[in-house]
Amino acid sequence: MLALFLKARGYPDGTFGSIVGCTAAGAIIGSLAFKSAIKRCSPTTLLTVSSILFGLTVLTPAAMVFAQTEVPVFAMLSLWIGNGFGYGLGVMLVMLMFQQYCPREVLGTVTSTGRSLQLLLMIIAPLLGGALSNVTSIEFVFLCSGMTAIGLGIFTRMVPISRTPSAH
Repeated sequence: MLALFLKARGYPDGTFGSIVGCTAAGAIIGSLAFKSAIKRCSPTTLLTVSSILFGLTVLTPAAMVFAQTEVPVFAMLSLWIGNGFGYGLGVMLVMLMFQQYCPREVLGTVTSTGRSLQLLLMIIAPLLGGALSNVTSIEFVFLCSGMTAIGLGIFTRMVPISRTPSAH
């Protein structure tokens, strides 16, 4: 979807590769900042921040297009550094939470199930996004994706969590 967005907006051919590199750089920066961040912030706060940051980086270019404002290449690259940063923090936090709160005897099953769900979503989400973009526009898909990530981040913050296992 990102490649189609860039093509539709008339970005130079190498922009997609640069964005991929910026996303990876952001994730590396996020992983370096994670140790300090987890000491200073609660897991809920960190998950909220990472989800909102990730969502804003997807929402911003779409909002700029709808506002009929050109999104400079430098702004796109900067946004995707933030995107990788938010993603990196979120992924590291989820893995840490699995390790801390998941019973050892099911840790492998839980993490492999989580990874399988992630892979499933990486296949289904672009299919759904592509179908939606055929009816609306790529920018609308970005807008919806960004708002969903932001909404999930806010939901994470507002819903109380329980550390006690359910009794079934």
